[in-house]
Amino acid sequence: MSMKSATAPRRVYSRNGVLHVLYAGDWFGTKEESKIEASDKHLVKIVGNGDGTITVTQRKPGKAGVSETWGKVKVPTHARA
Repeated sequence: MSMKSATAPRRVYSRNGVLHVLYAGDWFGTKEESKIEASDKHLVKIVGNGDGTITVTQRKPGKAGVSETWGKVKVPTHARA
């Protein structure tokens, strides 16, 4: 398995109510309300800020882009029932 380049578009995932994305070997995300959607069709562009945060930008056809700053998060994993 190879790593994605820093400029490659990425998917946003949602697990246990936490939106997150994998970047540089860490999980980044937000537990708060977000305008960014977890979707296969609308990928995001990520830029590292150098202070332990990333800027996530999602663009949709015909709409203005949405940018948010996300920090490192611990994504809870619960066994399936």
